[in-house]
Formats: sequence, C-alpha cells, structure tokens
Amino acid sequence: MSKFAELGDTFLIVLRKKPLLFLHWYHHVLTLNYGIISYSEHTPYNTWIIWLNFTVHSFMYSYYFLRSMGIRIPASIAARITTMQMLQFVITVLILLHVGYLMASDVPVDGTQRTYLFCLGMEISYIILFANFFYQSYVRGGGKKFKQEKMAEKKE
Repeated sequence: MSKFAELGDTFLIVLRKKPLLFLHWYHHVLTLNYGIISYSEHTPYNTWIIWLNFTVHSFMYSYYFLRSMGIRIPASIAARITTMQMLQFVITVLILLHVGYLMASDVPVDGTQRTYLFCLGMEISYIILFANFFYQSYVRGGGKKFKQEKMAEKKE
C-alpha cells in the first residue's frame, strides 16, 4: 500500500512542472507492479526487501521534507542517500541470489519463479539506473554543481 502513497511525490513533481526523470517514473511504475504481483503471492523474502526500502526511504523523504521547508542541507547528503539506495539494491540482489540458490536446491520457497525473476531483473535494472544517475549527478558534468556546493560548504 505504501507504493501508492509514494506516487504522491511523482504527482508533486508533475504539479510543480519540474522534469520527471526516467529513473523516477520507471522505478515507481515497476515497483508498484511488482508489489501488486508479489502481494498476491505472499512472497516471504519481501519482508527483508520492505525493511531495507523503509529504512532508505525514511532518510530520503526526511531529506526531501527538510529541503521543501527551505532548510539548507549539505550537498553530500544527496549523494549519500543515492549511495544508500544503490546499497539497498545490491543487498536485495544478494538476498535474491540466496533465494535462487534455495529454489535450485529444491528447498521449498513460497512464491513463484516468475515473481522471483521479475524482482531480480527489477533490482538489477535499479542498480544500473541508479549508478548511472550517481555518475551523471555527482561525478561527471552534473558533478560541477555538487562540487561547487561542497566547496561553498567548506568555506562556511
């Protein structure tokens, strides 16, 4: 159910006429679809995935809330949140690889192979897309703004 609520930030971006990144809508649409599919199958490994997601989102939405209140947040925090997201996806893939090992070893695992493969593909695509976002935003050309903000913070 939280996935429906999280679409609220997408709605706010559209209302503010800000650009909606492919990464943003792709992530929300795919995760919402996965949530619907896996909920109907009572996929047990989702418990770990949900707790990881909740932890990262608590930091992320706190950051967005503070920014929306006009509170200046150090530029490095955004990069750290993106790093947390990527780490979340890597941990999720490791969990899924263990689940896949159990399935291949004929250990009874609730949930279908279809849902498992959907989740694995989704998480791998998130790692690729978020790593690209990180590179574009904080390392490459987009990193200029990030580096300028960081230099300004050091001067303060």
